[in-house]
Amino acid sequence: MHKFTDTLGRDWNICVNVGTVRRAKDETGIDILALMDFPKKDGEQTPLQVLTADPMKVVGVVAAICEGQLKERGIDAVAFAEAFTGETLEKATDALLEGVVDFFPQPRRNYMRSIKEAAAKAAEAENKAMEDAVKNRVFEKVVDEALGKLSTATPES
Repeated sequence: MHKFTDTLGRDWNICVNVGTVRRAKDETGIDILALMDFPKKDGEQTPLQVLTADPMKVVGVVAAICEGQLKERGIDAVAFAEAFTGETLEKATDALLEGVVDFFPQPRRNYMRSIKEAAAKAAEAENKAMEDAVKNRVFEKVVDEALGKLSTATPES
């Protein structure tokens, strides 16, 4: 079982089992056991990329998994979601992925852990590239060029 803490200091347990997998799929349409699958076509995002690109999907999946805890505490899905920030999303996503990895028996668990680690490295590299682009003013240059083209364009009469 893996834990994360929301912004109100409440601890939540992520336990991935057949029941929570089914509930997450029924309530969100997301098969969490397929999160670390490869894209079906070149150029497509992985299921993990699709999930993590949408904070509402992450919170929906986590809420489905934590449904029993929500009921015990008398918390609805909206109140649950309001206790999530970027950092909470990161911690909850990590707990979810660790739970998915631990769901599988050996040796597949090792394979899934390797995929999770590779995905984390890829995300880190992507973030570094974005930081470098900001530091090198790449975005500003693109905007400046676009504005320059707009200012030199002559309106049609």
